[in-house]
Amino acid sequence: MARIIVIQSFRRGTGKSLLAINIAALLADAGRRVALIDADFPAPALHLLCGLGEAAGARTLNDYLLGRCDIEQAAREVAPADGHAAPLVLVPASASLDEIARMLRKGYDLRLLDEGFQTLIEQLRLDTLIVDTHAGLHEEAMTLMALADTLALVLRHDQQDYQGTAVMVEVARRLGVPRIALIPNEIPPRFDLAAIRSQVERSYGCLVAGALPHSDDVLGPEPGFFSLRHPAHPLALGVREIAAALAG
Repeated sequence: MARIIVIQSFRRGTGKSLLAINIAALLADAGRRVALIDADFPAPALHLLCGLGEAAGARTLNDYLLGRCDIEQAAREVAPADGHAAPLVLVPASASLDEIARMLRKGYDLRLLDEGFQTLIEQLRLDTLIVDTHAGLHEEAMTLMALADTLALVLRHDQQDYQGTAVMVEVARRLGVPRIALIPNEIPPRFDLAAIRSQVERSYGCLVAGALPHSDDVLGPEPGFFSLRHPAHPLALGVREIAAALAG
C-alpha cells in the first residue's frame, strides 16, 4: 500500500523543498516507485531543484486543479543524478506569475487533491507519494495534513519555529494524522545535533526522523540531488536516515 508523506513547515526558509527532492531521490534510488508533488502554489521550486524548466505547453498541478487536464498528464519523469538510473516522477506547480495569481485569486476544490493523489498512486503503481507544501498553517495545509500517512515537519533552531511547530503538531493530532515526524534542519555548528534531537523529541513527544546541520556545501547554482552526488557527505547520510525513517 502506498504511503503519502506530506512535508510542511511553519515558516518559509527551512529547507523543506530541498529535503523533499533528496528524500524522494534516495527512495527512488533504493528501488521504490516514487512521485513528488509540488503543492507550494505561491512559491513553486521543485522543478528548478530537479533541473527542469517550465517547457511550453507542459501541464502542471495547477492545470489539473483548474480542470484543464488529468493529473497523469502533469507528471514528468526526472533522472535524479548521473549514474543513478532510477527515475522519479514530478508533478510540478506552475511558476507563471499569471497562473500563481489565478490560483491564489480563484482557489480550487480541495477535494481534487485527494482524488488526484489516489489516481497517481493507482496509475503509476506508486510505493510513495511525497508532497511539498506552502509554509504556514492554512486551509490547504490542514487538508494536506488530513491526507497524510506521515506528516514531516521541518523546523529551524529558533524560538519562533519551535512555537509555530508546536501549534502545527497540535493541529495534526486533532486531525488524526497517523504519524508525525520532526526534522530540525539548518542547525548551527556550535550546537550538538544529538542534544538538539533529544530536546525536540522530549518537547513535542514525536518521532525525530533526523537532525541536520547547516552546510554551505549544498549551496550553489545546482543544489539539487546532493544526497546522490555526494553520498558520503555527513548531510547526505543524515538525509538518508530521514528517508528511511519516513518510508518505514
